[in-house]
Amino acid sequence: MNTQMLARLVLCGFAVVFELAAQGEDPRLLQQVIEVKVALETDRVALRQYTWTEHTEVVIKGDVKRSTDAICRYDGWGELQRKPVGEVKPDETPQAMSKRPLNRKKAETSDYVERAVSLVHTYLPPKPEQMKYLMENGKASLGQAGPGKAEIRFTRYFKEGDSITYTYDPQSKRLLSVFVKSYLATEKDPVTLNAVFESLPDGTNHLASTELNGTAKKIQVKTRNSSYQKLAAQ
Repeated sequence: MNTQMLARLVLCGFAVVFELAAQGEDPRLLQQVIEVKVALETDRVALRQYTWTEHTEVVIKGDVKRSTDAICRYDGWGELQRKPVGEVKPDETPQAMSKRPLNRKKAETSDYVERAVSLVHTYLPPKPEQMKYLMENGKASLGQAGPGKAEIRFTRYFKEGDSITYTYDPQSKRLLSVFVKSYLATEKDPVTLNAVFESLPDGTNHLASTELNGTAKKIQVKTRNSSYQKLAAQ
């Protein structure tokens, strides 16, 4: 992101701060949200120069049942694209419901896994524009995260009853971790999602790993991003 673009983001952000502060919102909260949002925007633009590998594992009752890889990169519109590496075995794909209990259970588990993976991609990577929307609608609050850390919590991030907490460095405003409380079909099927962020050698912050836990079916979906490479100059 060039200096002029970053300056415009900051000025626009603080214009929102001043406007909402005048409406009675907490100026400190608004300033923190804006600064974290700007850091996210900066890193998202920087990551457009990279391609990387996303490794996903599905763990059921402690056993790894599926392992896949995808090559990731941002397209020209800033949308994250994933290209699968290799082929998924036929018995790992979602199946039609069967009259046989074993096959029916397998199909239900496969469907659950697909919805869980989709949920991960709904919350991560973080969406700066969603932060702005929630802040403007009173869904943000500051929290305590311990020495050298700060946090912002958002409610109703994607659906009724969910929440997402961003833990970040109070100096650089770069994300350190994200914790999500959500659910699949109903709140009787809760899931939690933990994400860890790391920095590349050039300082670009990125999503390093995630772990989603579906307690109802004892299913975990784990991802790890690695092998970051800069794209060739156009």
